[in-house]
Amino acid sequence: MDMQNAQVLKTYGSFAKLGTDVIINVAKFLRPCDIISLRKTCKLLQQVTRMRTIWINALRSIMARNAITEDTYPLQKMALPILKHVALSPHRFASLVMKSNEVMPLPTSIRAISPRMTNWEKERYEIELPGPFIDFWMAPGGRYVVTLSMQHDWNESTLFTVWDVGLSGRDVIKPLTRFLEKAQGLRLVCFFADSQNLGFFYIVSTQNSPSFSVLVHKASLSSPPKIDFLAKLEIPTSPGSNPPVRFVYLLPESCRILVRSLEQEKCSFRIWDFLNNAVADVIMRDCPVEEKIEVFCCDNCFIVALKDRLIVCNIPTLVPYIAGKRLIEHEASIIISAPLKSADSFYIEPNPMSPLASNVPPYILRVNDKQVAFLEAKEANPVHDPMLPNRLPVTRTIVNIANDTFRKAAMDGTVERCEEYFFLTNPVGSSMVTIMNAECLSQNEGTGGLSLFTTTLDLYVTIDVEKQQLCPLLGRDCVLTGNGDVFIFDYLVSPE
Repeated sequence: MDMQNAQVLKTYGSFAKLGTDVIINVAKFLRPCDIISLRKTCKLLQQVTRMRTIWINALRSIMARNAITEDTYPLQKMALPILKHVALSPHRFASLVMKSNEVMPLPTSIRAISPRMTNWEKERYEIELPGPFIDFWMAPGGRYVVTLSMQHDWNESTLFTVWDVGLSGRDVIKPLTRFLEKAQGLRLVCFFADSQNLGFFYIVSTQNSPSFSVLVHKASLSSPPKIDFLAKLEIPTSPGSNPPVRFVYLLPESCRILVRSLEQEKCSFRIWDFLNNAVADVIMRDCPVEEKIEVFCCDNCFIVALKDRLIVCNIPTLVPYIAGKRLIEHEASIIISAPLKSADSFYIEPNPMSPLASNVPPYILRVNDKQVAFLEAKEANPVHDPMLPNRLPVTRTIVNIANDTFRKAAMDGTVERCEEYFFLTNPVGSSMVTIMNAECLSQNEGTGGLSLFTTTLDLYVTIDVEKQQLCPLLGRDCVLTGNGDVFIFDYLVSPE
């Protein structure tokens, strides 16, 4: 045996002789798939890596990076097989996509959310027949789904329902609570857990008529579950102007909503803290209204991406909202030049359905016909000086594109970071998934190519897809059909 192999055996032998507590602490820094690899080295590590504590720590790390609370993954109540299943699901789903390159993987489970209501519910909400679903939103983590349904004879009302669809394809879908809102024309914007108070979720929706409004409902999942109306923000339209175009975003791990308005040759933003009913306005004086822009939200700022520049706007101090009172208009903190300046360059829209934790830096991806630039929004203001930008988008790397697959997937899709992978999906009308490993971030600028894997998730049934939301954390796809049905497709084998 040579000296190198002897040293390897000595090292592994020494590691295996460490105390159980030390090995458990070391395993905290490993990916779940690496824990499986560690298990194969010796019998002692095989026993240690089967301990419940190991998998609680592994899943807790994933939850911290993806803004998921224990309402979604109740660590102390989950059986060991389901702990391992959920912790390993991001890696297993990424592996499924990569191994199924150009091949359609079949779902292991297909479940339908039933619109049926009990007689007691029909009497309580004064509804004779349940209406079709008109919208849905899956909360981060993939376990809870909120739906909107409506019938023309419901006295201009919309029914909110929160569902527990479980953590595996074997679980029975359960309606947890409902709420009848006296409004129609609602569309869901986000559905997320309160990061500070367990047991509570927030449902954010918009209404375009008679004026643009953002509505927030609070869902309590503790016993008994219930939904209550919480707050409403109305943004009036200027007299004599065309109806403005508005977009709504969520600032990570907060109760603050960002509303973008394109009206009268100007682009403006309103930040609204719906718990404290406090607001602030930011005006973009040099942002062309007709130009397509993307907005990237951080915990302490937001970044507006234009063709030739990036505008960083700090979140200003919010003041109590008083209807009709004119607010102080704040301006951008800094404007910097954008990479890959060419007529065909564009930014990939971030997936609003999967916000990351506030301590995870967001990435901005800009694409042209030959390259993709990865920009990281880095912290830049440790002293919290209001005159300095809180974050700066810094080019992490620029990678060559070997073919047109990535560009085609990016043009109509959205991107999200899930553990060590980037996922590109199309939320409307397509089940195509493109994945790339985040290892590309370590490449030197202009070197190497981008390793891409593309597949189309087979829905197995012929349906007209109206909207869909992929949850890579669980390998789950939620689909709304043109007929008003909602299906849950799971692509990973569930534990027995």
